[in-house]
Amino acid sequence: MYKLLIVDDEWHVVNSLKAELNTEQLEISDIYTAYNIRQAKEVFLNHSVDIMLCDIEMPQGSGLELLEWVKEHKPETETIFLTSHADFKYAKQAMQLGGSDYLLKPVPDEELENAIAKAKEKIHTNSQHSRIQKLWDHHHPVIMERFWMDLLQQTIPLSPAAIRKTIEERDLPITESMEFLPILINVRRWYKSMSLRDEKIMEYALRNSAEEMIAGLGGQILTVDNGVLLVILAWNENSEEEPESITSKCEDYIQSCNRFFYCDLSCYIGNWVFVHEMVESWVQLRNFEKNNVTFDNKVFMLTGVVPSSLEPVPLPEMSGIAEKLAQGNGEAIYKELTDYFNRFKDGSYNVNAQLLQQFHQNFLQTVYFSLHSKGKKAHEYLCDPESMELSRNATRSLADMLIWIRHTVMKVIEAPKETEAEPTASVVQSVKHFIVTHLEQSDLSREEIAKHAFLNPDYLARVFKKETGIAIIDYLVQERVKKAKELLNQTDMSVGNIAMAVGYSHFSHFSKMFKKHTGLNPNEYRQLNEK
Repeated sequence: MYKLLIVDDEWHVVNSLKAELNTEQLEISDIYTAYNIRQAKEVFLNHSVDIMLCDIEMPQGSGLELLEWVKEHKPETETIFLTSHADFKYAKQAMQLGGSDYLLKPVPDEELENAIAKAKEKIHTNSQHSRIQKLWDHHHPVIMERFWMDLLQQTIPLSPAAIRKTIEERDLPITESMEFLPILINVRRWYKSMSLRDEKIMEYALRNSAEEMIAGLGGQILTVDNGVLLVILAWNENSEEEPESITSKCEDYIQSCNRFFYCDLSCYIGNWVFVHEMVESWVQLRNFEKNNVTFDNKVFMLTGVVPSSLEPVPLPEMSGIAEKLAQGNGEAIYKELTDYFNRFKDGSYNVNAQLLQQFHQNFLQTVYFSLHSKGKKAHEYLCDPESMELSRNATRSLADMLIWIRHTVMKVIEAPKETEAEPTASVVQSVKHFIVTHLEQSDLSREEIAKHAFLNPDYLARVFKKETGIAIIDYLVQERVKKAKELLNQTDMSVGNIAMAVGYSHFSHFSKMFKKHTGLNPNEYRQLNEK
């Protein structure tokens, strides 16, 4: 059903039109009336109006002026003009403003009904187009994402002709002259242990942040795998963004993710390519990412295949490792392998995923031999969820490899003699030393300390508490208070500088913490000890 508004300064014309209209046949449910522009606007503000019958010449403002207002505020309304003057100027202006029809008074009933029927048909057509447009706007990102995923998975043939045909069939806004920039984002590791559900929530947050900080309005973002996102930026002659700004956006994104989403990650920026070259560029990016086992939290530019001229890396001799395992000297093993890997981190050696995979196999063989020589079965010590997870991640990076090495060595050495505390004590001493020498770092968290020790944060927390009887963070605060006391007693440093020297960027936070542990604020403590 449709709603009709009659606007005419002559009341008898309004009443006559109301009486003559066959509302049932014309499917009109409501008829509103107005005798000037002001009244007509009030009707529009209080009711929905589908069709307006409007006189052109009225004393308080013309129908053409009213139509301009209607097109701005109620563009879905169709207008039929009524006039006593057969002036082509009026007719032309009415049509230019978007009036549906232009009728001369007195209007024959049949002619008016035909005009209303025509206006109804136009409303129906516009409504259909509007629904289709809304549907397209809603599903367009999904359709685009499906296209790129089909392309990357090669369900679409890679020939330009096949790709062009798919674009036409799916009515996608992609032309052969457009270029695209792929950016691979890979989560290297999470700082804290999370459930699968929490990890999915974090990945959703990472995707939303990448969409806002890198992709923007013109980009497409895909979730390709767990912890792997692909941003696709479009570039053509109408693009406003300069390509040079993309690197800095990726750097800002990495810093934000480090800070808010508890993870290390890296971004790999490809080359500008045409749509039929995207798969080749994606494969290069994926290989580049898989073979980056050395660096985290960096932006890499794809310049082709990793140079083959790099020096090969010799695998370490495992006999010495086996001997140290037999002796229970885990710290010596860890130091030896840390030094081994650190030697090749300057970029001049071919340290890649294959090297880590080969080392992983050799090291496992040595561990199995050690357990077997003691009459132990490997699954009893290395098949718990944490061990399995660390082993799966070991070949992703040098940092992950060292975390796995320390964990595995500790498990193998401690398992036969669970009462033997030396390896644990050695780790705790190392952690204590790290804390004391890094008190000035305001971001010195449990996760950061665990990264230094190459241990899972939860595992390190348990070991530290068991060995010392105090939580890591409580020990950190204890040492900060101790250091602050020394500086207050032995130096003339300002309290603000002392706060920064023990890792507090906000003076008020430092003062509250100090008073909580000493009963005095820093100035009171200094004055008391001067006496």
